[in-house]
Amino acid sequence: ITVMGTSGVGKSITSINLGVNGIHSNCNVAHFVFENTATQTLDRYDTRILKLPYYYIRDFQWSKKDLVMAEKLMKRFARKKAKCLKVIHAPIDTVSVIDIEGLLRDLEISEGWVPDMIIYDSLDHILPSQPQESFRLSVKRTYSDAKRQSEIREIPVVSTTHAKASAKGTKVTQESFSESYDKSRLSDILITISQSQEQVDDHQAEYWIDKNRDEEGNVGVLANLLFKVMSIQVLERIE
Repeated sequence: ITVMGTSGVGKSITSINLGVNGIHSNCNVAHFVFENTATQTLDRYDTRILKLPYYYIRDFQWSKKDLVMAEKLMKRFARKKAKCLKVIHAPIDTVSVIDIEGLLRDLEISEGWVPDMIIYDSLDHILPSQPQESFRLSVKRTYSDAKRQSEIREIPVVSTTHAKASAKGTKVTQESFSESYDKSRLSDILITISQSQEQVDDHQAEYWIDKNRDEEGNVGVLANLLFKVMSIQVLERIE
């Protein structure tokens, strides 16, 4: 599953919402981040669950009322999150899917923990398992590695990716990949996030299932982007 959009449309927040939905479905979620730190990402998960603004979590600006509500919610969620969620940071361009598989095997041996879902934010920051002759082939190999990982483990693998800059302000489609069309070819599901300038001003975005290998494609919804609480509120289906 690939989530594509231009800068600032909410790709990382979308990946966190997918992770939260997995946790609520009692799935073990492995979330790998490369630009953001693990602490930042965990704070965003807490914000999404608590429904308190991110800066409250980040800067510890708590009122007594917030603390009471947070304590009740966190007691319910902390045990599940500790069991179900692993957020792991690695520097950009230092690991491959094979390295990540080794880490997951270590977790399985040491903790008996096996992922039901893997999220990469983003595969664009991962090395190919074998050196390639060009950047395009490196991207193709990395996405092929992730697809193979999904097939072997029989679990969903999600990655965010950038659309090309010229797609900003337009409807993002499969043709909007910034480096390699192989990303689209290898993805079973492609979710695109698009914004007009008016939607940017209104903190809204269009989510489209631009490709769905086994089910209906070209399905879209209009959503509110509630960045303060790291949430996405679906408003209506669009054509």
